[in-house]
Amino acid sequence: MFISAEKKEWNRKIQGFEKLLDNIGIISITKDSYCNQYLQHLLQHKRYYLEMYVGLFEQLLRHIELPIEKISLIDYGCGNGLMGIFAKYCGFKKLVLIDVDEVFVQSAKNLSICLNVNPDQFIVGDIETYFEQLQGEGADAIVGTDVIEHIYDLSHFFGTLSSINSNMVSVFSTASNPANLHKVRQLRKLHYHDEYVGGIAHTLAHLEQAPHAAFSVMRKNIIQAIASDFDEQTLTNLISATRGLNKADIIAFVNQYKATGQFISKPTDATNTCNPLTSSWTERILSIQTYQTIYLQHQFELSVSAGYYNTTKKGVKKYLAIFLNELIRFFGIKFAPYIILTGKKIA
Repeated sequence: MFISAEKKEWNRKIQGFEKLLDNIGIISITKDSYCNQYLQHLLQHKRYYLEMYVGLFEQLLRHIELPIEKISLIDYGCGNGLMGIFAKYCGFKKLVLIDVDEVFVQSAKNLSICLNVNPDQFIVGDIETYFEQLQGEGADAIVGTDVIEHIYDLSHFFGTLSSINSNMVSVFSTASNPANLHKVRQLRKLHYHDEYVGGIAHTLAHLEQAPHAAFSVMRKNIIQAIASDFDEQTLTNLISATRGLNKADIIAFVNQYKATGQFISKPTDATNTCNPLTSSWTERILSIQTYQTIYLQHQFELSVSAGYYNTTKKGVKKYLAIFLNELIRFFGIKFAPYIILTGKKIA
């Protein structure tokens, strides 16, 4: 089978970075149990994730009119920093790693030190934080894995990207694939758990998140703190009507209800829910059409491609992954474990 020179070069970079990863000790990176567990998962399947990152980089390079050595790149929602550090290793000009979780950002810093591959900047915060700290030219592109489905206000997010650089190219992968019905069923179970049960929920990667109260209970407490005189039915209606809102928006919604006696808005999906205290959606499901509408509002053209299953596993799982990947090549994203959303400024 013919392998292009470009593919050979990516394989060489993957193999070189794998050797670096083989020499690190996880305990030396982070003592936080969740960070540790997440990094263990990534390293256990490092070939698969590095190939996934290359897939995102390839999408980026197809849609940007710059060579890799001239691209300033943001790894958004960087977590332990593996993708951003790998991107720097691959030769991107400048790398900025951003995450809202300070513990993960510190873990990313530690990992970069252990690998002796140093991104240019680490930021604790969100895209607004980057915009506020921006000096000179902004980044040329932004990439992220399993982050876009958690962003509270996507329209505001893409508006900020456009303000940073009107020609920004974005590449995001998300396991919240609305076309994969099996995946959607899994996601709706997670939605139900976070909305009504709380406690400790398993993500799709089987990694335990920190325990939390049910989101409906969180909203009830927020509402009662500013309006304790509602009858039970009104309180129940308000809890339902504010699903998908963060604390600030819940307070505004309740105050508006007190002034007008009307419910102004309703959630747009049967199960989507977010943590009102962190503003993070639980694996939010959005249709491709909804994504297209949001991108177009900010003059970005959206292209959607399929991700593939992990064929580095052994035994039956390997052959099942190979079979499913063939279905993806034939049927597209309806069988894909994740999708890749690539945005480019409309010419």
